[in-house]
Amino acid sequence: MTTNDVNNILAAASAVLAPFSVVNAQVTLSSVLIDANGNATVDWSVSLHGTQRTGTVTNAIPTALRVANTSVIWGEAAYAYKPIIGWVVTGTLNLSNQMFMRPRRSNCVHYNGTC
Repeated sequence: MTTNDVNNILAAASAVLAPFSVVNAQVTLSSVLIDANGNATVDWSVSLHGTQRTGTVTNAIPTALRVANTSVIWGEAAYAYKPIIGWVVTGTLNLSNQMFMRPRRSNCVHYNGTC
């Protein structure tokens, strides 16, 4: 992947939120390498309005996905939603989700010379 590819992914995340403000969103995309012992380490990470992941993340990766000598792409999204009209729901709702995917045509996803 190139920097342009990553920027397009983050821009798509912004477009999905329209007409809501992207300022309240945090989107993080990380490549995680799993070693022979099942330890998971962030290879690279990019984020829109959030914090890039770094270091060891073994406990954050589901056990079933920690297959030796592989990698996963970890996508995370969070949004602080505040309803305009709040009859029942008042205040801010913190919505979040994550997903994991394996590269299909290689052992890892290369980005800026990593992996």
